[in-house]
Amino acid sequence: MAERATELETELHRERLARRYRLPDALAVRITGADEDAREADAKTLAELFHSKAGGMGRGGLDPSVTPAPSDPGELAASIPRARR
Repeated sequence: MAERATELETELHRERLARRYRLPDALAVRITGADEDAREADAKTLAELFHSKAGGMGRGGLDPSVTPAPSDPGELAASIPRARR
């Protein structure tokens, strides 16, 4: 009985840490540690990795430094280089 109570307390602590550090449920179950301090440190590390703005694969999106192609047909035609004869 005491073992089940400890298991439930640990699960509740994980859920609270996940909410505090804005982690999805899928990561909440991955929070590990022998005691509350260790679980807190693990949750903080997971949150830093999950919420980091570092570049890398999966970012997607457009490059804001690129000038978009004109959508007006007249402007588009004018932007095509013509050979001089």
